[in-house]
Amino acid sequence: MKLWKSPILYFGVLLVLAVGAALAAPYVVDWGRYRPTIEAYGSDLAGRKLVVAGPVSARVFPWPRLTLEDVRVANVAGASTPEFLTAERVDIRLSLSGFLNGSILVEGIELTRPRIAIERMATGSGNWRVVSSPNLLKTGLLSHIKLDQITVRDGTIDLIDARRSGAAEIGSVELILSSPALGGPWRVRGSGKYKDEPIELSIDTGSYRQDAPFKFGFRVAPADGSGLAFSFDGENDGSRVAGQLKIEPAPQIGGKTDAEGDLRPLVLRAQAASDFDTLELKKIEIAPRDGEPGANLVSGEAMVRLGEIIGIDAQFTASRFDLDSIAGARARKLLREGRALTLLESVVEGMPANLEARTELKIRSLVAGGETLENVRLDVAVLDGALRIHELSAGMPGQSEGLFDGIFLVTDSGPQLAGDVALASQNLREFVRWAWPEGNEWIATHWTGSRGRLKLQSRVDLLNDKYRATEVSFEIDDTHHSGSLAVTGGPEPHTDIVLKSDTLDLDSFISGGLLGGTGMALIQKFTQPVSATKIKPWPHLSLVLTADRLRLNGTDAHDTTIEIASSAQSLDLRRVDIGRVGDAKLD
Repeated sequence: MKLWKSPILYFGVLLVLAVGAALAAPYVVDWGRYRPTIEAYGSDLAGRKLVVAGPVSARVFPWPRLTLEDVRVANVAGASTPEFLTAERVDIRLSLSGFLNGSILVEGIELTRPRIAIERMATGSGNWRVVSSPNLLKTGLLSHIKLDQITVRDGTIDLIDARRSGAAEIGSVELILSSPALGGPWRVRGSGKYKDEPIELSIDTGSYRQDAPFKFGFRVAPADGSGLAFSFDGENDGSRVAGQLKIEPAPQIGGKTDAEGDLRPLVLRAQAASDFDTLELKKIEIAPRDGEPGANLVSGEAMVRLGEIIGIDAQFTASRFDLDSIAGARARKLLREGRALTLLESVVEGMPANLEARTELKIRSLVAGGETLENVRLDVAVLDGALRIHELSAGMPGQSEGLFDGIFLVTDSGPQLAGDVALASQNLREFVRWAWPEGNEWIATHWTGSRGRLKLQSRVDLLNDKYRATEVSFEIDDTHHSGSLAVTGGPEPHTDIVLKSDTLDLDSFISGGLLGGTGMALIQKFTQPVSATKIKPWPHLSLVLTADRLRLNGTDAHDTTIEIASSAQSLDLRRVDIGRVGDAKLD
């Protein structure tokens, strides 16, 4: 057979011509002629107008590719932005094998620098729902389209809530979306930046079916291992989202969480339901992530109002909570140094500016500082960046009960706590031992008399290094007293005490009287010089005492005034006036 008669020759010539035509097509075919067809098909698919404002190009060999530049998808009526989606470039990669079986196999779509605006409009409806044209749905074409992967490069997501006048932007978005079909199920993995902080995002959905709830789950977490991670698994029935919510500290690099902060890792789990105006949380459980099941468990429920102002009403209870076991290294350090207000300041500064909340917490048994507080109740409101404490009460050691009502706020001078305090104790000695652990050894040795019964009311004002109690009124063993107290910290701490008593019986508390063995030990604590063995000198103290009746060393002194000033080295008796001791008077 001659070569020119061979079918192999003709097949080879046809193959060369086909390859040549495919290679030359991008240069000789005006793909812009197909722009109206592409825009019409895209508009039918998106259910809103699609415009390709830039060039249109295509390549057939070796793999089909369609490239669209400056693509814009219109927004729905009433949205705050004209475009729902814009992209500098869209590359669509197709598979040749799909054409052989009547399908359109999209191997991948790559969007370069897209921007998408997701908005809840003033009417309450969302702009994110995509409804394809009924005419396109009737053709059944969508069932023949198979999708492999969509890649987003350097994208931006605008989150807009017109009802709340709120907006947020997620930039530097890198996403990979994969699905076997347009209707799902979808799998999304990626990252971005919110307020210049890197975040990681993952979304998984079920398949979309008309008249059936849409199942989905997501997780958002800081990429650097700081802050909180939020995850949700539930469904949307078209009007309400419901499912399981979980909030936990984000794992650091290596899978660990930060145990050196204010608190050790706590996990919140709840049944959540939201209609975008309210978020209802039921069966809330807050517990240490690495603790024993059921230990340190706080349960409750909350209602969140999602308006321009975020409102929260919550109630929590716990049978037993061990604060010592969950306090992180920083929290323990601040508490040891007496800087609890600094710890509370970090909590307040982390709250949103548009937050109004009212929370009630009841703990039957609270372990703090190695001691157990009973029937703890905290009723606190958040308003204008301040904490309004309606009630903080607890049963304390010494058969004592305390109550505080006041306000905490952050000022230019630092965090400040001010309010009214009420205290009742059946065993003042045991209460002081708990409140002043550094003095336990001295109390056990020298406070050997009456244990004391106390009823007290006072106004208090606390800064980090200052404490002031005014309008102090109290009873000890049925004797009445009043006065004020001011304590200033810093390198040279100073204490000012003003005390006025109807009757002050010192002998009943100090065995042997003030000038006896135990009483001299008390004076020695004021007067003992500072030596190399002293870790802390006694703070500077100023005391003004007036008593209608003062019982001292077995003797009653009437109309007494005593002024004392101390330093680290000495005790100065500045004034001692005794109106009457028997028939004598002393100045």
